[in-house]
Amino acid sequence: MPNLLDNLENWFQRKISTATKQLTSVPKEKTLLEICKAVQEGVRARILAQDKGIKVFPFSNIEITIFAKDEEQRDAYEAVLTTDPPFTQRVEELILEEGCRTRGLRVVLEVAVHAALAVSEQPFQLKFSKAAAGPAPGVRPLARLIAVKGESETSEVEIVSDRVNLGRLREVVSATGSILRINQLAFAESETTVAREHAFIRWEGGVGRFVLYDHISGSRGTRIFRGGETIALPKGASKGTALEDGDEIHLGAARVRFVCGR
Repeated sequence: MPNLLDNLENWFQRKISTATKQLTSVPKEKTLLEICKAVQEGVRARILAQDKGIKVFPFSNIEITIFAKDEEQRDAYEAVLTTDPPFTQRVEELILEEGCRTRGLRVVLEVAVHAALAVSEQPFQLKFSKAAAGPAPGVRPLARLIAVKGESETSEVEIVSDRVNLGRLREVVSATGSILRINQLAFAESETTVAREHAFIRWEGGVGRFVLYDHISGSRGTRIFRGGETIALPKGASKGTALEDGDEIHLGAARVRFVCGR
């Protein structure tokens, strides 16, 4: 018969084995980059393919919740996810790149503290809906940009999202080759007076206006020519200027006309 020591050793071995299994079954905590990629894939999976290669995103609202294990991690996540361009814009650009229209799309992001879900296999939640989530923002009117001076990828761009980037080259990449920004109105490489991340236009539903912001224009600056007057924008997206139909936007030597409601 096994003695007391043998029984104790067997019990101890069983406990060690159980603890080891439990330890190895705990999923590895995902990095924020991995989480963002998974969110994007979750959004991409909801795009529907129709006849003749047409793709449709059948929702008007996306609510993204990313879980953090504590307050410190939440603050760090929020700092990264809201850095210009914010992650919500990258989600919207993903849908555009897939060939879908995003007019009226609303993307909302929240970082919530939930220690257990933050280290789970899926540390985020996605909700899609067609009805307005919360107070309905002002309806974005029809608007477009027309390049009137300077060589550009396309001479006219319809504004189909709440943010439109203006700059040199379609894709702005970092030294390591990662995409920093996509310009919807992209000027040619030869247009050296236009900075790569020169300016952007944002629809602000709360005031019902399109607002132009200088971004990283350097010494070139961003200006609006309106009714014989020139309005210089503050540098660095600190404060924008509301656009009016017919405004001419000056990006260095390049010129873009803003047309709204017609």
